[in-house]
Amino acid sequence: MLIADVTLLKEAEIRTQVRFSGSATHTLHLPLPKSAWLLRQTPASVVAEID
Repeated sequence: MLIADVTLLKEAEIRTQVRFSGSATHTLHLPLPKSAWLLRQTPASVVAEID
């Protein structure tokens, strides 16, 4: 067992705290993922070209 536990905190960003066996810790800061509708939204330039 290399990893003792993992804590995920969702705030303005996702903060992941990993505690390894032997009490060593590491913290990762990740951006929040975009919403599904935002990922699939048609770019404004394409909409303008269609209009």
